[in-house]
Amino acid sequence: MRVAVLADIHGNLPALEAVLREVDAAGAEAVMPFDRLAGGRRVINPGSVGMPYGPPTTLAYWALLGPDVTLRRTPYDLDKAAERLRTSAWPGTAGFVEENVLHGPPSDTEALEIFSDWARQRRSH
Repeated sequence: MRVAVLADIHGNLPALEAVLREVDAAGAEAVMPFDRLAGGRRVINPGSVGMPYGPPTTLAYWALLGPDVTLRRTPYDLDKAAERLRTSAWPGTAGFVEENVLHGPPSDTEALEIFSDWARQRRSH
C-alpha cells in the first residue's frame, strides 16, 4: 500500500488541491496528515502543505510512503491561494496573506532562530 503523508495545511486550499492531484497521480491509496508510532519508533512529518518555510514560491511539501519513503514537493498558485484566503473572516487575514503567502514565511534558518529565541525565553522564566 502507498500512503501519502500531508502536514500543516493551514487552510491553503489551492496548495492542498495541487498536492492531492499529485497524490492521485502517484497512486497513493490513502492520505494521512502525519505518520507516527509510539515508543521511539518511526515519526514522519514531510513538512508543510499550506505554509512551508522558505522564500516566496516555496513548494508544498508532502511524502509518499510504501514501500519506501519519497519526499515530494508540489508547486501551487500563490496568487490564487492569497485570493481565496482574503475571503476569510479571520482577523488578521490581510497581514497573514502578505507575510506568509505572497512573501513567504521565514526561511528554515530564520525559523530556527525564532524558535531558538522562544526556547531561550521560556527557559529564562
